[in-house]
Amino acid sequence: KRFVWLHAESALRRSLSIDESSAMQRLLQLMCDINIELDCTLTFVGEDPRFTAFLTSRKNTKLQGVPMKQFLMDDEQPKFETHLLAPATDDNLRMGAFHTVLRDGWGNPIT
Repeated sequence: KRFVWLHAESALRRSLSIDESSAMQRLLQLMCDINIELDCTLTFVGEDPRFTAFLTSRKNTKLQGVPMKQFLMDDEQPKFETHLLAPATDDNLRMGAFHTVLRDGWGNPIT
């Protein structure tokens, strides 16, 4: 009986987490022009065709699995990694804006 309860509780928590994530993604889509998701190695997860077109100007290009730092200027890469890979604390929840200069697929800065 205890195992069944723990399994049901785990399934419910997983379901709530997915629902919260979906709701957050929908809210971001309403508020932002482009939304990207990075994994723990700062590599693209999923696709946003608008962002892909903005960065690459090529059709049928996929960003999934590509490191985000590939599209940052060389001097911006360490700051980006430090900012996003820093451990979250109560004072630093990694929320807010990170201003940087992106570069396109040919290495040109996007200003």
